[in-house]
Amino acid sequence: MGVTIYDIAEKLNISAATVSRVLNQRGDRLISEATQARVLEAAKEMGYTPNTMARALVTGKTRNIALFAEYMQERTGPHFARMVEAMEPKVRELGYRLIVCGELESILGSGMVDGIVLLAASHPQLTPQFDHIARIFVYSTLTPAPNSVCWNDIEGTCEALKYLQSLGHRSIAGILGDITPDMEEHSPKVAGFR
Repeated sequence: MGVTIYDIAEKLNISAATVSRVLNQRGDRLISEATQARVLEAAKEMGYTPNTMARALVTGKTRNIALFAEYMQERTGPHFARMVEAMEPKVRELGYRLIVCGELESILGSGMVDGIVLLAASHPQLTPQFDHIARIFVYSTLTPAPNSVCWNDIEGTCEALKYLQSLGHRSIAGILGDITPDMEEHSPKVAGFR
């Protein structure tokens, strides 16, 4: 078992509540700066790491963010990997951990996450079951909704083609993914390419 707040309290001859308040960065004015410095130094020397389960019970926060993608089996390519690589450091910088999940039902109502990033093909307003969880939708649309990060495939494709043309390229082919003939008519990527 690792070092606990009780171990630090015993070493410094102070209360575990004081240690907890310092380590949870509550900025308590009743605790002197000298005591705060002693607690932080002792925690570092003793190799203290917070018990995330215990902290979640006390604070009601898990510090976990779930990344859920519809059609997870189709999102294993380099684009998805780069997205996760870009998100993870930002999530960590904010003091959270990123959990990638392919089954949303397993985390809904579980108390395992504080929020969800949904890579969703469907519109956010079609998913009321998420109302009790903080969420951000990431999807392609021309009309952004609240709590969403959106991209415009038409504009993005046009920008890519303009860039290639500015380099002098005139014969440009497009590999646009699994677009079936019936999807082609409604595909924003195809529209942007055209």
